[in-house]
Amino acid sequence: MIGVLSFVVLLLPEVDLDLYLSKPPPPVRCASDMLDYPIELLPFDVKQTFYYRQGGTVQPLEIPPGYLVSECELMRLTNMKIELKRLKLDLKAVTTLRTREFELWRMAEQRYQRQIDSLAAGWWASNKLYVGIAVGVVATSVTMWTSAQLLR
Repeated sequence: MIGVLSFVVLLLPEVDLDLYLSKPPPPVRCASDMLDYPIELLPFDVKQTFYYRQGGTVQPLEIPPGYLVSECELMRLTNMKIELKRLKLDLKAVTTLRTREFELWRMAEQRYQRQIDSLAAGWWASNKLYVGIAVGVVATSVTMWTSAQLLR
């Protein structure tokens, strides 16, 4: 039973979840000295939170209002913020797809188990009258044969 189920699982095609994910934006290239980029002033009334990559993890960076940054750095920070939102959406989409896949597998397993139970119980339920009659005929025959042997 388990071998048949394992064989069926091996025959199923694999799902490529990368097809559902959006493409990452290209990285921003900056000059090494940053002297040829104009400096921009961040808005005075809103505290800005950007995210940057540090050692493989994304860390928040809170920039106070009125902070001067280069245009390239602002673009890089903005792209990282957009990338973080995109990755959160992609993670949510993949989680939803995986949850749905798990639910469908569980539904298929329950249906399979119900069919096995109905087949196992179905034969006895439909044939128990015939089995009872056959056992009764055999018991009667054995009793009559034994009686005939004893009366001889």
